[in-house]
Amino acid sequence: MTASAMSGSPISASLGLVLAGALVCAVSGLPAVLVRRLPLAEKCAALLAVCGSLLGGIGALLGALGRTDAAAAAWPVPGLSLAIALDGLSALFLLPVFLVPGLAAVYGLGYSDNHARSVRVFQGLMTAGMALLVLARNGMLFLFGWEMMALAAFLLIASGHEQVQTRRAAWVYLVTAHFGTLCLCAVMLLLQAPDGSLDWHPESIAALSGARTIVVFGLALVGFGLKAGLMPLHVWLPGAHGNAPSHVSAVLSGVMIKMGAYGVLRMLSLLPPLPVACGATVLVLGAATALLGVAATFAQGDLKRLLAYSSIENIGIVFLGIGLAMFGEACGDKSLVVLGLGGAMFHVLNHSLFKPLLFLCAGSIIHATGTRELDQLGGLWRPMRRTGACFLVGACAISGLPLLNGFASEFVVYLGLFRAGTRPEPLFAALAATALGALAMAGGLAAATFVRSFCTLFLGRARSAAATSAHESPPSMTTPLVVLAVLCALVGLAPALCAPLLDGAIATVADAAHDGIAELVPFRMLSAVSVGCTAAVLSGLFWISAVRGRRREDAPAVGTWDCGYVDASPSRLQYTGSSFAQFGADVLDWTVRDRARPPAPLELFPGPRGFVRRAIEPLLHGALWPLAHRLADRCARLRFLQSGKLQIYLLYILVVLVLLLSWSAFAA
Repeated sequence: MTASAMSGSPISASLGLVLAGALVCAVSGLPAVLVRRLPLAEKCAALLAVCGSLLGGIGALLGALGRTDAAAAAWPVPGLSLAIALDGLSALFLLPVFLVPGLAAVYGLGYSDNHARSVRVFQGLMTAGMALLVLARNGMLFLFGWEMMALAAFLLIASGHEQVQTRRAAWVYLVTAHFGTLCLCAVMLLLQAPDGSLDWHPESIAALSGARTIVVFGLALVGFGLKAGLMPLHVWLPGAHGNAPSHVSAVLSGVMIKMGAYGVLRMLSLLPPLPVACGATVLVLGAATALLGVAATFAQGDLKRLLAYSSIENIGIVFLGIGLAMFGEACGDKSLVVLGLGGAMFHVLNHSLFKPLLFLCAGSIIHATGTRELDQLGGLWRPMRRTGACFLVGACAISGLPLLNGFASEFVVYLGLFRAGTRPEPLFAALAATALGALAMAGGLAAATFVRSFCTLFLGRARSAAATSAHESPPSMTTPLVVLAVLCALVGLAPALCAPLLDGAIATVADAAHDGIAELVPFRMLSAVSVGCTAAVLSGLFWISAVRGRRREDAPAVGTWDCGYVDASPSRLQYTGSSFAQFGADVLDWTVRDRARPPAPLELFPGPRGFVRRAIEPLLHGALWPLAHRLADRCARLRFLQSGKLQIYLLYILVVLVLLLSWSAFAA
């Protein structure tokens, strides 16, 4: 890596393109706000966002291929310097940072929303904040980008503030985000150099004591784990992703929560070697998050909340790979380091493709029907074939089927866990076997969840008037779906294309020499399996369509057996999403409890009846909300201190100053 001063020699083309892209994205929303009466204002804003994404994406791709650079400039703020760098790890995370918001900007042209202009402003600022924190090599500059991202995300989540649920979800996110920021502030102070600088100098950080290193990693794991949605720090994620606009949810889930994984990986690249217990902790947390996250999807009747919980599952897979790499580093097994880091980073890339695809498909369904309740939908395949085909691609990818990209990254993690299970240490082998079982079970539950989702949404008959009047979304909404679906298929068919990106990122985190990931993972075999599965699926679909065509010509149409009911509606004689998942929801009731309020007994002259059910988050609704209410009641007793008189407030300041001066004099 070469270093250059921003005021001196020019920085490299890759870093310059990334900075230019971030700047263009930051100002991309201004035309939509400043020129509201101009019909083309939103199109100009979307065009700016796409141009910024192209500039930043090209720069990130050049950086991922080895053209890295660093730059620094002085700044009058104490502790702050404009120290930035583009290396393999930064470049890998910058690719989704620029790709997904650019597609979301195009998608937003057709997505009807009363707050579209403000969404464009804050989405551009959030993209710039994420790019800044990925490039930052100074603690205060990193926190500036982190807080810029967090506040923009809060305003995006709260864009539909007319609804009570949206406001509550936004405030829960803001509280948890700032708690995580407090932990990260402590991390940056503990990493402070002896001369007071907050620049990340590997030499000074490598000299940290063992106890201090563990404290730094623990605080970083909490702060970054809150942003990633790592269980049990996930309480903000389902509500925030479920209530935000769909193209905002795509960016939140596809990109923003990955900043938590990036932070952990960056800390691992800076800190000295950690003990085995740290790797075991991350491995256990990853396995629990993957399993509990997908288990919680069974009780969800809301399509977007279901997708939000599946994001938690995939973050668990990412942290499984990180924990595996930490184990390998502690044991001196470089193959585990490569497989763990490679699987984690590969899944970051793949999840940033198929999860935005699914959220954008959900937005298309909401745009066409006006509802996101699974039990209100059905029969959408005929009116929404493009959305249905793209949703099917995303569902297969997130389920880890061999045809698409989700299978390739999960295979790398599986391969690492299998190799870890052969280690001679009994505890290590037992943990690896447990994580392997959790990952396998999570994959099976994910497949069942998305079979239920796709069949309930697109097959059968329409279950409500909203589904009956469904229509396909405009091209501005379906084009990003097709782009993401094609990328999922391309990476699934040729996963070796990502090997150079992964090698550059692994080399940033693991300093020691190691084999390339292509020497440990049989990418050619994966491509052959994917191509074979593609050919088999296409042949099967062709055969089924041919057989069905002949049967339609020969056999007369007959009605479905209605069990003796008279004039029964065909739409009511079919399974709902809730009935499909009822057994699983009962078994996994302890993860997210399904609560139903049945109607009262019938009267002599009954009126309209209703049945209400909702999913209860045990940690949020059972522990954190009651604790917050009790704390608010206790704090309300101190309101007498707010007298409203300026003299009293000045007296408070004087008393605090006297106490601080007394303490400093006593300490001296």
